[in-house]
Amino acid sequence: ARGFSDKPEQLPKAIMVGMAVTFVLLAAVPMSVIALSGLNNISDVATISWGQALGQWAFFSANIFALCAMLTSYWGLGGSFLTNIFDQFRLGNDEQPLRRFGVLMLVVLPPFALAYSGLVSFVNALYFAGVFSGVILSIMPMLILRGARKHGDQTPRWQCNWITHPLLQISIVLLYLASAVYAIASL
Repeated sequence: ARGFSDKPEQLPKAIMVGMAVTFVLLAAVPMSVIALSGLNNISDVATISWGQALGQWAFFSANIFALCAMLTSYWGLGGSFLTNIFDQFRLGNDEQPLRRFGVLMLVVLPPFALAYSGLVSFVNALYFAGVFSGVILSIMPMLILRGARKHGDQTPRWQCNWITHPLLQISIVLLYLASAVYAIASL
């Protein structure tokens, strides 16, 4: 919201435009795979289908891009997770080398253990990460909003009243929790 601190009324429009652009870009990947390969020749990983349809150059280019995209997400989320652990568990300054190393191992080792143990496939690892991050990212904003409205010291310049109704919040939480239960049950 820093970019619109002088025009807060523009923020909802900017959020909606950003969500629309993200949707179009995310929808373009599976649509391009279907357009190139047809419905019967789709693999679990889109870049494999691109490589089969377009050749080796597309396979390597798409996989290098995907690796870079995943690494940036992993580093960003890992850094955020590390900071959140220090904050939530009141571990003090996150620049203390031994504590930082311990928390870093807590953040880094579980994904590597899952990846190299053979317990889950790559696609399932992405599926579980997506499901559980979706659960967290859908519930946390509601908790933050409720806390801000209850204990906040500023009057907001605009509010989304109907979309933040408690019944709608409860239904969203139940929907995402049900998806997490389904993901676990489908093992």
